[in-house]
Amino acid sequence: MAALEMLEQGPVTQTQLKSLNDKYPSDCVYYVRNLLKIDVKRVKTAAGTTYMLTPMYEAFMEQQKKEKAAAEASKQEAKEEIPQAQAASHFTGAHAAVAV
Repeated sequence: MAALEMLEQGPVTQTQLKSLNDKYPSDCVYYVRNLLKIDVKRVKTAAGTTYMLTPMYEAFMEQQKKEKAAAEASKQEAKEEIPQAQAASHFTGAHAAVAV
């Protein structure tokens, strides 16, 4: 029940679960999933494994999609700026050769 209370408050890390069961921290999530029949999602992040309930997981995934879309947009803008800069330098060089 303590694991469920932790999950309801927000995402829970392995370190937090160790406070409930030092030897087998993931057993707490197992019991919530199988005995209480509550869906718990596991997410691997750079900080480590995190567990969260479905509504929080959906919000997390939506945020990840937004960040990925923003990264793709900035990457696309960078690709568009490079050819334009190269075209401008080639154009200037061509006029310089004709002017001489």
